Amino acid sequence: MSTIKKFAVMVAFCAAFVLGNFQTGFAYPKPVAVITNYEEVAGGIAIQRANGMPSGSDALLYPGDAITGNVGYVKIKCAPYADFHAQNGAYVISYNPPTGIGGVAQSAIDYVNSFWNNVESVVSGASRGSDDEPNLNPRPGFDVTLLANQSVRFAWDGAAKNFVIKDGKGKKVFDKNIGAANSIELVPNAAKLKAGQKYSWSLDDTGDFKFTILDAQTEKDILDKLAELDAENISAEERALKKAAYVQLISDLYPDTVDLYWLSAQWLSEISPTDGKLSEDKSVLLKKCARHLDEEM
Repeated sequence: MSTIKKFAVMVAFCAAFVLGNFQTGFAYPKPVAVITNYEEVAGGIAIQRANGMPSGSDALLYPGDAITGNVGYVKIKCAPYADFHAQNGAYVISYNPPTGIGGVAQSAIDYVNSFWNNVESVVSGASRGSDDEPNLNPRPGFDVTLLANQSVRFAWDGAAKNFVIKDGKGKKVFDKNIGAANSIELVPNAAKLKAGQKYSWSLDDTGDFKFTILDAQTEKDILDKLAELDAENISAEERALKKAAYVQLISDLYPDTVDLYWLSAQWLSEISPTDGKLSEDKSVLLKKCARHLDEEM
C-alpha cells in the first residue's frame, strides 16, 4: 500500500474513533444549535428535520429544524448567528450569518467556543479534559483554501522523497526533494502560487490533494481580523485559541469560499495550555478539526 493510502486509512480510523458520536456526512450542514437538556425533554418533544434525518445525537439542531410538543421546557444553546423563534406552536431554528467575511463580529468570535463546548458536553456526556490529540494528517487536508501570505505546514504519515505542487492544468509549479521527510512548510506567495488559482500537491507522484489560494480581498478581510485579535491584551495561548476559533467559524459560515481548518490545527498544535478552561477549549477545537478532515475524505 502506498504512503498516501496508508495515512488516509489511518486518518479515517482516527477521526471515526475520536468523533464516533458526532453526526457526519458530506452534504449535511453543521449543527447551529443544541438542546442542552435533551435527556430531560426528549419524551415530550418531536423534531422535524429540514434536511432529512442526520446521523448522531438527536440533541443537535440544524437550520430550519422545528421542535414541537412541550417546547416551553426545552433549553437551547445557539451558535453565532443562529436563533430560534415560536411559529405555530413550534420552535423553529433560524440561521442568518452576515453576507461577507468582513462582517463577522467580534462578539461571534468571543462566543463560538462556548457553543461548541456545549455541543461536546451533550454529545459525549463526559469530561473532555486533556484528551490525546488526534492525528490530523494529511495536512492541510483534501480540498482546502490557503492564504497566499500565511505559512502552511504540509504534513503526512510515513516518509517521502519528493514533494510536488501542480497547477489546475497538471503542470508542475513546485518540485522539491525533501529527503525522506514527513512535512514541509512554505508560504504560497514565496512559491509563486497565485491568488484565486487552484492547485494540488502530491508525494512521489502519488496522491492528489487539491487546494485553492484565496482571492486577495478575502485574504485581506481575514488578515485584518487576525491583526485585531493579535493586538488584544491577552496571553499568547488565549490569542492562539481565539484565532483558531475564528478561522473555524468563518470556515463554517462560508464553506463554499473558505476552508481554514488546517490553519486552526496548525496554531493549536503549537500551544500546550495548563489552564483547565483553555485546555478544554483546545480539545474541543481539535476534535472539530478531526471531524472536518473526516468529512473532507
